[in-house]
Amino acid sequence: VVLPEDPERHVWQADVGVDAQPWLADHQVHNVAALPGAAYCEMALVAGRSLLGDACEVRDITFEQMLLLDAETVVSAEAKVTPEGAVQFLVETAGDGEQIRRAAAVIVEAQPLQAPVRRDLAELKAAHPRRVEGDALRKWYADKGIQYGPAFSGLAAAHTADGPVTSVLAEVALPSAIRSQQGAYQIHPALLDVCFQSVAAYAEGEDPGGLLLPLGVKSLRASGSTRSAHYCLLQVTNAGAGTVKGLEVEYQYLPSQHWLISGNLAWLDTKYDEYMDRGINVARQMKFTNAPEFSGAFNVEYRTDLANGSNLSARVSYSYQSEVWPTTD
Repeated sequence: VVLPEDPERHVWQADVGVDAQPWLADHQVHNVAALPGAAYCEMALVAGRSLLGDACEVRDITFEQMLLLDAETVVSAEAKVTPEGAVQFLVETAGDGEQIRRAAAVIVEAQPLQAPVRRDLAELKAAHPRRVEGDALRKWYADKGIQYGPAFSGLAAAHTADGPVTSVLAEVALPSAIRSQQGAYQIHPALLDVCFQSVAAYAEGEDPGGLLLPLGVKSLRASGSTRSAHYCLLQVTNAGAGTVKGLEVEYQYLPSQHWLISGNLAWLDTKYDEYMDRGINVARQMKFTNAPEFSGAFNVEYRTDLANGSNLSARVSYSYQSEVWPTTD
């Protein structure tokens, strides 16, 4: 839907619940279906192409808050065209009377892509002689709380070098059960997700701490159809370790029968202990993305019963967060 506003605004709405999209039930976090980050990438790419044409680039995609899926889960996407011609893209869901940001991105018109450089597959395989089976990598993920069912089992194997791992060559394909869906997508989220999964071959044997899920994508472009895609080449440009400390306080106060005051205050201290970029530790120059040092919210709500048996409520909210870095650059 195009809204007659200035700046120009476009909105989309869709049901991504597991009844409407049963294949999404195969992407689970702690045994609960969760929308993969790759789905937001597809949404942004489709929005960009519809507004700016094929020569568009999606930049700084951030996956802000995980979306757990019910039988019916409605998401809304919004694209605002800025005076400079870029597009601010946002995905939200409604919950408890407020909108919850799930993902965001910036879409720009880019120069047409030249034909991708063809890589010699035999040379790539020779440089990546160590093979790790996809089943072993999915077990590695499952041990960390991420379960991939049949629709997200398209990672057949990952190949790495015998020595230090700086790249991963992954064998990927869209599983046969959902292969007929390819025509409905620019890049099927299940196919893009298995490319993300291949990072496990780099981290295998290490404990990254917590879930190993993508937090965002710096740049995304589609140079052609992925219908015949069989390999994904992942190149490690940087890797690091960090320390996160924080404190959050939530409060509620009922000064009378009709009034409720609530909110939260949070403090977060983040730093990189190590950030290797092409062999150089640049931890002191790097910042955690989307990690405000201070944040909080203050809500005032009034509730009352009406004579006809219904009730009336009104709420005013204010939220704050200190400066954040959208990327590590």
